[in-house]
Amino acid sequence: MRLKLTLKCLSLLFLVYTFLRIIFFTLNYHSFKKFDLNVILNCFVNGLRFDASSIFLLNLFFLGLIFLSSKRLFENQKFQWFLRATFILLNFPFIVANLIDSEYYKFTGNRMNVEILIFQKEANNQIGQFFSNYWYIVCLAVLLFYILYKFFPRPQIQSEQ
Repeated sequence: MRLKLTLKCLSLLFLVYTFLRIIFFTLNYHSFKKFDLNVILNCFVNGLRFDASSIFLLNLFFLGLIFLSSKRLFENQKFQWFLRATFILLNFPFIVANLIDSEYYKFTGNRMNVEILIFQKEANNQIGQFFSNYWYIVCLAVLLFYILYKFFPRPQIQSEQ
């Protein structure tokens, strides 16, 4: 049951991150149209390797909760709710950052890195403008939050009688 939950959660994240890569590519197609299909597909495959390490490191705490909890705790409905909340809270900020990066790339020609912290004050002053100019990013973020919430696998736990 624990392994099945883990594999379903990780598969969900791989699908979400593949979707994010497609969004990034679509929004920045002008930067990549000079490359042939084989190069682009190779980048997607290499991206999966990067995603695997990122997803694993990001979810170490979540995986620890799954595998180190007792059977009784794991089968508790409140603990299952806690697992879902932990999964979403750990992953959603990075999904949003990935979405923002899809637009940030247009301005800098680079993916986001630590230098983004320099622009934090300026970004806070322009948050309203961000929502009006990039409303579709906000909509995608809401959709992806819903997907994480809705498709988080629920183990079949036999209720106590």
